[in-house]
Amino acid sequence: MIAEVIGSPMAHSGSPDSHRQWIRALGINATFSACQVEPGELSYWLEQRRVGKMWRGCSFTAPLKQLAATQADSLTHEAKRLGAVNLICNDGKKLIGHNTDLEGIRTALAPRDFRTGKIVIAGAGGATAAALAYAIDQNFAEISVIARDPGRVFDRLASRFAAPFRIVHCDHAHLAVRDADLLISATPMGSRHGAPMRTGILAALAGAAPGAVVLDMNYDPVRTELLIAAERAGLIPVSGMDILIGQARRAFELLLGRSPPDQPNRL
Repeated sequence: MIAEVIGSPMAHSGSPDSHRQWIRALGINATFSACQVEPGELSYWLEQRRVGKMWRGCSFTAPLKQLAATQADSLTHEAKRLGAVNLICNDGKKLIGHNTDLEGIRTALAPRDFRTGKIVIAGAGGATAAALAYAIDQNFAEISVIARDPGRVFDRLASRFAAPFRIVHCDHAHLAVRDADLLISATPMGSRHGAPMRTGILAALAGAAPGAVVLDMNYDPVRTELLIAAERAGLIPVSGMDILIGQARRAFELLLGRSPPDQPNRL
């Protein structure tokens, strides 16, 4: 069996190492590798891969997630709901698109209960949809999304989600974050390959509710500037690495048909 993770850039991905550890521990005949694929190459790349009898599929990193949704033959309910795909499985007849972002967020925040709280989401991409779906499913009393272009983001998200939420311009982040119980950063800002996190969002953390949780969906570096600022503000930081590990375990199950062993791992 052959499985892969693809995207651009790929040098930072630790997923292959973790999957290889699980493959060795289970003693199964499989390989897992990383492959750099540019957006313009994705369609041709998938057509070449799908004819291989041993090729079970691949997981995706940015910037391929939304484009991949147009390349799959069918989508799971979650992938349709979020409008993005981070995993494609080859069942021998068709390519099935999955999205495990929402499951990853649930896993990372599972010990906590925010059902009557206030949530703020920073971002405008595919990960924002997953964070918004989490907020809606958890019945947050107030949902705000911080964006640089509120009109464009509202039009895209409102067509996908019927539940009420508001869009706040990033210049007014302090108003959205005030008394919030949970802040989720669903933007590449603050990641190793992204722009710096906006200073307005970092400063706004001081107004969050005491003991509020801050989840950064980025995982490289593990301690982002947002999480460091959250610690300094006395808030509870949650790393995107918690999401990534949960996603990797689910991807392993879907691609290779086995549950990974319960053992320490590093992605």
